Amino acid sequence: GGFGGSDIARRTLLGWVLAGGVAAANAQDAPVAEQKLAADKLYSGPSAYGFSFRYPKAWKPNKRKGNAHMYDLEVKPEKEAGAMLSVTIDQVKVSNIKEFGSLEDVAKKVQGKHQKLTKGGAVTLTRSEETEGRSGMKYYEVTTRTDKLERVVKMAATAEQLFVLTATTPLARLEEYEGGMQTSVKSFNVKPNYIENFQQYGTNQAPGALDALKKLPGDFIRVENFEF
Repeated sequence: GGFGGSDIARRTLLGWVLAGGVAAANAQDAPVAEQKLAADKLYSGPSAYGFSFRYPKAWKPNKRKGNAHMYDLEVKPEKEAGAMLSVTIDQVKVSNIKEFGSLEDVAKKVQGKHQKLTKGGAVTLTRSEETEGRSGMKYYEVTTRTDKLERVVKMAATAEQLFVLTATTPLARLEEYEGGMQTSVKSFNVKPNYIENFQQYGTNQAPGALDALKKLPGDFIRVENFEF
């Protein structure tokens, strides 16, 4: 009886392979936490609009032209479809978000807009809240979900301009992306617009800027056409 040397060698080899396999698996698992999305770069919009937010530095900002928005920015990864941060600015007839509508009404509008973007399948409203940022700026935050995507919308209004940041995350990447997207949403900051200062304090200091504003085309999107 007893085990031959070859049996011991085989068992030793098997143990080494298994141990090596576990080590290799652990090595593959280890970097996952490090690969979670981080919003580690600051985007500052044109000084005329005065907004900023953080985004993942590997993502590429791209200003879209030729559509209905006064300003339309997309920030997304080069090779992955679905994940995206966007900022739009539209002309409206209000100077703060509460004048735009109640949180409940705006949340329903957001849900309806996202339903139009979704071909089949329900869009669920999962969260809505009012927050306050720097300079007392009030924001509405609304989150919706489909069977494939989560969209978090944060919006503010100042000087008859509606600022909307939308963070879109594929549910398949939610665990990986959620922290970075939350950072982006939280960091979205809109300054009280300088146009209000003209209206409140007069225009002696910047008449040229006011003249330029008067020359803006009159067919900017209005609140009645609510698009974002």
